[in-house]
Amino acid sequence: MELVKWKYCNPYSNQKYSATRSFQICGRQVLINQLPEEDITLDSNTGNVVWDGAYVMCKYLENVYNWDKLKDCSPPQATCLELGSGTGLAGLTAWLKGVDVYLSDLPTKTGLLESNIATNRHIVTAQNSIQAVPLDWYLISVFILFAT
Repeated sequence: MELVKWKYCNPYSNQKYSATRSFQICGRQVLINQLPEEDITLDSNTGNVVWDGAYVMCKYLENVYNWDKLKDCSPPQATCLELGSGTGLAGLTAWLKGVDVYLSDLPTKTGLLESNIATNRHIVTAQNSIQAVPLDWYLISVFILFAT
């Protein structure tokens, strides 16, 4: 049994290291700014480009996830916090689906998120909100460690 039926067919993979990538998400063209010129290693700059996994997550959110179950939540307007947003593509997908979204990443990376929000603000007609917020997991873990 497959969790998500998926055939790898990413028409955008040839743009992986371009400064801007275009994706069709929820019937709209989403433009994502990237920073491919910075060296990407396992511990730095991994959020500078859209990874294939982010695209798969967007297609899951767009086509498989049951958004109707959020209507029964209290309060009825759902809020999404994307951790380690990178370029913010997955959070932008939730935003297109009508959810209020907080995109979070390291304080030095929120500029890229803000750029991608501004680039795509015109394609969302609903009143839901989206914003980039700084979140450093290391500082949170230190706080939790010393607070207990």
